Amino acid sequence: MTLVGAEKNINASSFNGERLNVMFSVRHSTEQDLALIATCDHTIMSTGTYSWWASWLANGTTVYYTKFPRHGSPLSRYFKAANYFLPTWIGME
Repeated sequence: MTLVGAEKNINASSFNGERLNVMFSVRHSTEQDLALIATCDHTIMSTGTYSWWASWLANGTTVYYTKFPRHGSPLSRYFKAANYFLPTWIGME
């Protein structure tokens, strides 16, 4: 099998001498991937609802992008960050 994307760029054996527990989910259903993500301790989420549910189900540390939606976009007129991102989640720019 040819390595692509993250598999090609992440050495799962160690990082700065510390052993990592890295798993790549390949050719699984959407439901299986969501169940897998929900078992994680930490989530770096995208702005989509799939990531939202994965982060909420994981109930661990979640980091999200604070510049969503883009200022001045049609969505920004209706979007309220406080209604979407949980108060315990960590925003980053």
